Amino acid sequence: MSQQPEAKAWINYIYKLAEAAPTLDSHIACEKGVGYLEANYPSFFTYPAATQSFGHHHTVCGLAQHTAEVIQIGLQTRAVLNLQHVIPYDEYFLAALYHDAGKVKAYTQLPDGKWVKTQDSRWFHHIHLGVKIFEEMVAHEKLSYPTGAVQHAIMAHHGCREWGSPVSPATPSAQLLHQSDLMSARMSDIVRGVDPLDYKNYKAGEKS
Repeated sequence: MSQQPEAKAWINYIYKLAEAAPTLDSHIACEKGVGYLEANYPSFFTYPAATQSFGHHHTVCGLAQHTAEVIQIGLQTRAVLNLQHVIPYDEYFLAALYHDAGKVKAYTQLPDGKWVKTQDSRWFHHIHLGVKIFEEMVAHEKLSYPTGAVQHAIMAHHGCREWGSPVSPATPSAQLLHQSDLMSARMSDIVRGVDPLDYKNYKAGEKS
């Protein structure tokens, strides 16, 4: 099945962010992370980032757009705050790339075009599904990679239990991911005229 032009554009854009990794090892890890999603979860690049119309990035390729924004916001913040020595490029990149990857298993589209939650999402939060997909990638690509910091950042990216994370951010990478995710999501709300403080429209764990 041929890819939508918009999806291919986001794939290429995210690959370019992977190519900017400062070392060969980090470049390889980042590129393999993108390649695994492209090969095994192509819907990652076409799905929306939310099932509801009031949710952030509820549009075709919204998940890929949101992911690219989170990667770029975080990496630029890392540079501005001179955090390169405490936040490895590949650690943040992979955490940002996979933070919402679980949505490809949590969402599905009905024949009438409506997006709904899957049975998997009733058993597991998209955060847990994302960690599982990341672990699949590491095993498949045979990466000799310390995965704990990336897994923690993914698990903590909603910031607190009330918002769906089982843990709070406890590392610089995790805190940066949480703040970058929130910035991308809330600015999407503002631009579309959704009040980001009006959380009566949101269920717990669906805020970003």
